[in-house]
Amino acid sequence: FPPVNELDGYGCSATGTMGEAMASCKIPEIAHEIGHNLGVLHANLLNCSLDSNPHNKDCSSLESRDLYDIMGLSTGGQGGKRSLYHFNAYNKNFFGWFNANDIMEVSQSGIYEIYPLELENSLPKAIKISKFEDSNDYYIEYRQPIGFDSNFSGGEVTRGALIHLYREWFRWRSPQLIDVHPPIFGSPDLFTIKPGEKYTDDILGFSILTTSATSEKLTLNITFFPSICQKDNPNIIIQMDNFGKGLNIENIPFSITNNDVNCPRFFKLSLLNESLSREEIVKLWYYCLDYGCSPLYPGQTVLGKLGLDNISPFS
Repeated sequence: FPPVNELDGYGCSATGTMGEAMASCKIPEIAHEIGHNLGVLHANLLNCSLDSNPHNKDCSSLESRDLYDIMGLSTGGQGGKRSLYHFNAYNKNFFGWFNANDIMEVSQSGIYEIYPLELENSLPKAIKISKFEDSNDYYIEYRQPIGFDSNFSGGEVTRGALIHLYREWFRWRSPQLIDVHPPIFGSPDLFTIKPGEKYTDDILGFSILTTSATSEKLTLNITFFPSICQKDNPNIIIQMDNFGKGLNIENIPFSITNNDVNCPRFFKLSLLNESLSREEIVKLWYYCLDYGCSPLYPGQTVLGKLGLDNISPFS
């Protein structure tokens, strides 16, 4: 390892491998690397140039730019100063630190109250909203200058709701802090939904209105309504002319077109099952394991080639 003074602001550890050695010298860095040991990755920021719609093609995931999580950076960018903040609601839930009272899974319209994420009590501290089968999980939390978050005192982050979106296919499967007030970017007051402000996701079919925010609790009016998403079967073409002839076949061309309208990008191959034979499904599955399958936006087409050398027969 290099001398300790060369590790200022950096650290390294293996992800999801408890007990692995770490290299760091700062307490915030040690906490950050322990987070990796416990299985979470960097806390990123979802920045959308046109609006706050997280399904927009122009959205980008900015590495470690969640400014309010120990798994992000307080100033952003490589080498930025990291503060010893709490983990966000998604990460705490992933660790199993939340009990049944700490997080509410909401699926009906109503008025909901959550309490500061930093507290150790039996009051609800986060809301989870899950929509669609291909993982679009919203986590809503409320932060106050308590404990490790004491540096938030007087900050805009304490005046409203923070929203994270988790998807299995997002960058390294990290929770994304949503920039709820683009296109202006970079000011902390843009990342919270303050009293009187509303966040709406027309594609998933719900809105979040902050009605009040005090030092004790956050009150939200969550409304569900019909989604504008119109799902349709994808077009899938696989050139299977030589399949099953006992040949060593490689590079079979295929294409998939997402025919949905105003929907999230789809990811899970199970969503394609109705259009594929069992043989075609298994070949796409192995292709995705080997090369990765990027989720498709509505109207988008992906082209690729399948190799059959490692395809196991069905039992």
